Amino acid sequence: MTHGTPPPRHPGHRRSPLVSFAAFPRHGYGEAVKSWARSRLVGGISFGAIRRDVTGLTWFARFLETGRPDAGDASMITRAVLEGYLAHLGAKGPAPNTSLGYLTALRGFLEAARRRHLLEHLASDASLYNDEPTAPSGRSSRFITEDVMAKLESDRALALLPDDTTRHLVIVLIETGLRAGDACRLTVDCLVPDSTGWPCLRFFNAKVRAEQIVPLSNRAAEAIGAQQEEIGRTSPGSPWLFPATRANPDGARPFTYNALRQRLFRFQEAIDLRDRNGRPVRVTAHQFRHTFGTRLINSGVPQHVVQRLMGHASPR
Repeated sequence: MTHGTPPPRHPGHRRSPLVSFAAFPRHGYGEAVKSWARSRLVGGISFGAIRRDVTGLTWFARFLETGRPDAGDASMITRAVLEGYLAHLGAKGPAPNTSLGYLTALRGFLEAARRRHLLEHLASDASLYNDEPTAPSGRSSRFITEDVMAKLESDRALALLPDDTTRHLVIVLIETGLRAGDACRLTVDCLVPDSTGWPCLRFFNAKVRAEQIVPLSNRAAEAIGAQQEEIGRTSPGSPWLFPATRANPDGARPFTYNALRQRLFRFQEAIDLRDRNGRPVRVTAHQFRHTFGTRLINSGVPQHVVQRLMGHASPR
């Protein structure tokens, strides 16, 4: 991660594994961002998340260069400048959700810069408040409403999925809130009991790069057990709980997100999925995760427990 040499490649990242700091200005800002990025990488944050955050901080760097090209240090970063940046993003920034991510990254960076003394002469009021950033106005809910979920998760509807592997995978997504990528790469031995014998799921959380164990509902445990039996019959040597179902006789390749997406959309067409007002609805696999979290919160599960079950690195 240097200005004059190509940034390093990360062995665990297959697509565009580069972070460039060439666009960062003078006055120590770029070096501080590098230090922050390194500490987060060591702390288990995924390379992709770091790259997105650096992209967001690059927007702020360019805003600083345009507004105060003569500034010599970080003392130029004040609350007034940050308020100007908020207005700038609102008028000329990227899509609202992207801008929200950029502001979240900036707030985290400023907090770390002050705590770890990454920027000399940083103004005392250079902070984004707790209610900044806020969700964009008009942002639609990302969870699936219960009337739609009732149609999606009924046994009668799930029977229309093309095969047992896809059906078991969809049930696991609904019942566990796993990210689709993590679910597709579950190992065949992922079902483990806790100290009381209750079935739990052991999986690798790719976003925070850590193994996790979470308790399962009866329905999820039954789906995983049935899938293990299916693998024993069809692909006994497969390391994956959900191997790809086509051109994969030895089960060496896991199920892919693209295959899941296509089958999920065709499934919704087959059941003619509509909301309570009769309007056609299309949902994504990731919305099952938001729905899982929403159901937990609505059931009174404490936020820190929801955070743990969903594998989030922080409450934010």
